[in-house]
Amino acid sequence: MINLLPKKQKDELELEQMFRVIMILGIVITAGLICLALMFFFIKMLFEAKLDIKAISVEDKNKMVKILKVDDDEKSISYYNSNFSKLESIYKKQTDVSSMIGGLIDSLPQGIYLTNLTMTGNKVVASGHCPDRASLVSFKERLESNPRFKSVYFPANNWVEQKNINFSLNFEYVPKE
Repeated sequence: MINLLPKKQKDELELEQMFRVIMILGIVITAGLICLALMFFFIKMLFEAKLDIKAISVEDKNKMVKILKVDDDEKSISYYNSNFSKLESIYKKQTDVSSMIGGLIDSLPQGIYLTNLTMTGNKVVASGHCPDRASLVSFKERLESNPRFKSVYFPANNWVEQKNINFSLNFEYVPKE
């Protein structure tokens, strides 16, 4: 086709066509950048959602660890409580040996000494040496007058000798309540 338009109009048409191409390219590039920006925005949102899920998961695991730690602490506390209860019951069943020996020594008259002392539960067997029978009688009376010593028994062979008596005795100790 023959173009009979003047050159100025031809240039204007060419310029207008170039402007349209530039406009189309601008729109295409702008639309592409907008799509790219939206794509980055959605990727960012996706990663943030995944991070939130991981954070919640980590928080749940931390809570689980704390719960397990509390369970372990409760188990160890109950273990120690049961051991303390057992120790307390053993301690309550024990006889206070030092107060028994103290009461026994306080009951000893001058010149009497013990050579052997055996304690089984609350039963006590003792032996010793006494210079004379009067001191042994005094010792027996003191033991019988003490409410902590019950069922005081001196065998008959303790009373045979007058002096230098090797004696033995049995009694039951009653601890303080």
